[in-house]
Amino acid sequence: MTEEVIDQSPPPPDPDPIQNSNPLIHPRRVPFEHGLLPIPNLLFADPIQTLAPIKQKLASSATNNRVGSPAVSEALSISSDHARLVLETLASVLHSETDPLVVAKPEEVDSIGADVRDLVLFMYVQSYKKLMPRTHKDSAAVADVWPSASAFDGYLSALSPIQASSLRFSIC
Repeated sequence: MTEEVIDQSPPPPDPDPIQNSNPLIHPRRVPFEHGLLPIPNLLFADPIQTLAPIKQKLASSATNNRVGSPAVSEALSISSDHARLVLETLASVLHSETDPLVVAKPEEVDSIGADVRDLVLFMYVQSYKKLMPRTHKDSAAVADVWPSASAFDGYLSALSPIQASSLRFSIC
């Protein structure tokens, strides 16, 4: 009969987070499910080309790398109500509880503003709302692919193909 030798040495220490310079990116589904806004000016045919000048406008009007709804309204050519909606939606889907926008009261949203980088990334996510499922004439084809688990179909995954089709025509 042989005895198993169990290693009782202490586990290796966790790597020092300061020394680890490779931050991890954790994509979240929340912005795709709850953060897509029905604002036509947020549809970008080529988001990278379109967002570059918008980012420059936002950065030039930023204070401490943060912008309020007046700057968002001007940069995106949308109403101040829509700009405020963009900021409030961004606040609801931000992952960082330490961001001042997340913990802001509704009347403080404009004075606190959003981080320009978070806002540009959020606007990039907005470009995915145009990736709506195509309507299929063959109901069997729809049954084979519905519901979709794609990260880019967002809130549309809860809709039937008929609802998604009617939504597509109401947004466009």
